Amino acid sequence: MKMSESLNAIYVVLRKDFDHHTDRKGRLALPIGAFKSAASANKAAESHCEKQAAKRPDYGDDPEHEEKGGLYKGRCYTREDRRDHFEVWVAMMKLGDAEKPSALKKRKSEGVAAESVPAERGQKAPRTGT
Repeated sequence: MKMSESLNAIYVVLRKDFDHHTDRKGRLALPIGAFKSAASANKAAESHCEKQAAKRPDYGDDPEHEEKGGLYKGRCYTREDRRDHFEVWVAMMKLGDAEKPSALKKRKSEGVAAESVPAERGQKAPRTGT
């Protein structure tokens, strides 16, 4: 990547573990990795799904792999003691433009930034009109 080119998005590989087949929320694990391209993230996500699926007992299911909108999504029912199944997917996260601080300028012009930030550590922000 050239210095003049900017990175507009990153692709993050995520995993969620589910304790029981009735568990609908699951527990989000730490991100597996962040990548510059969807292709490299998809490859890493599928590899991670296969590695996690290899931990399943003999009566677990084979992992399911699919792509939606060019991004990987996988699932595997492992039926382990502490994990019934897991999902692995790639999420695209757009990056902000650091060169255009228009939102910061707008906040300063409205006086919001100055009022909401305490002057010193441990000091509360001043109260406004109420």
